[in-house]
Amino acid sequence: MNLGVLMNFFTSDPRCLQIAESIVLPHPQQIHLAGTYGSVSQFILAAVAESATTAQNHLVIVKEAEDAAYFQNSLHFGNTNVMCSPFVMVL
Repeated sequence: MNLGVLMNFFTSDPRCLQIAESIVLPHPQQIHLAGTYGSVSQFILAAVAESATTAQNHLVIVKEAEDAAYFQNSLHFGNTNVMCSPFVMVL
């Protein structure tokens, strides 16, 4: 399976679209993803970031620095622009 097909799966998933709709201003909500494995959370975030309704920055908080580095490295595909510091990651 190529990356484009995989990203299309996530960008068209109703759950990703629901997340994208729930974090827009003026009443954004906090979202906590639980029970995801591997790079699924990174694909969800990339799909939400590519949504037309979420054309803004997103703050991602990850518990451990090593997990944050893995998260950041997994997001380096497509047009995703990621900035990361030891304590803050902005997408």
